[in-house]
Amino acid sequence: MNQSDSQKQTQHYQYPENADAVKDKGMNEVYQRVRTMCTMVISIAAERFGMKEQPSARAEAGLTRREMKISQLRQELSLLRKPHNQAKQEETSGLHNILRRKLTTSEWHRRRGRERARRRAAFMANPFGVTKKILG
Repeated sequence: MNQSDSQKQTQHYQYPENADAVKDKGMNEVYQRVRTMCTMVISIAAERFGMKEQPSARAEAGLTRREMKISQLRQELSLLRKPHNQAKQEETSGLHNILRRKLTTSEWHRRRGRERARRRAAFMANPFGVTKKILG
């Protein structure tokens, strides 16, 4: 029973490794038991009360009202092109005006307004830089 000092030191250094191994083994058992109990509770509850079906993923958003109107107008214009091409010269004037009209005029104006606002803000932030950029 009489151990030398070197053997005691060796055992002392081995203790944390042995303790970690025991702790990890014990924790793995605990996690396994908890996981098993959770599985049992869920399966018993599913048998008694039934499973609630998860709602399916949201469908992608469709076209906005404006986009639907534009696509409808484009379809109507494509349907009018064939009669326009087959019609006589004197009959085509009314159809020609309809077909020439741009559908996205308001969108074009909005985009132009946004560009002007961006340029205006850049000028207000750095007037000399913008002037130098414009004049070269």
